[in-house]
Amino acid sequence: MAGNRLTVEVVLVGPRAGETCSLAGFDFNAGVAEVPRHAATALHILGKYHNAFQVDSREYEEAHAKWAKEKASAESTGSVDPKLAVALEDARALINAKDFELERLRAELREAKDWPAEPVKAQSTTELAKAPAEETPAADTKAKGKGKGKE
Repeated sequence: MAGNRLTVEVVLVGPRAGETCSLAGFDFNAGVAEVPRHAATALHILGKYHNAFQVDSREYEEAHAKWAKEKASAESTGSVDPKLAVALEDARALINAKDFELERLRAELREAKDWPAEPVKAQSTTELAKAPAEETPAADTKAKGKGKGKE
């Protein structure tokens, strides 16, 4: 019956494991959130930026093993405070989120450069074409001078 589920459980790994919080629009209760099964982008963002992975996935197993190794290494040296590790993880997540947003904006800018000129620019070009047809004092003087020579 698990094949018919519309959501999957996503678990926080690392210093935030077991935390109750809201990340990327999903509410984690004791480190677990329900995410739509077909929300590939959301699952990717949760994994990449928040270290939250689908239960029993390869990514979850790898992240869990990496965290256990880092934690054991830190405990052997006795140099890392758990609160500092959480703050560091938060800072990394913010940096990654900003990098993600910056890349999105760059892509949008590249796309905008490829688009044809907007109708507003075409309208201003038309107005520029009409401008010489309007009479100005200098054009008026030249027209009178030319008119006298032909008469």
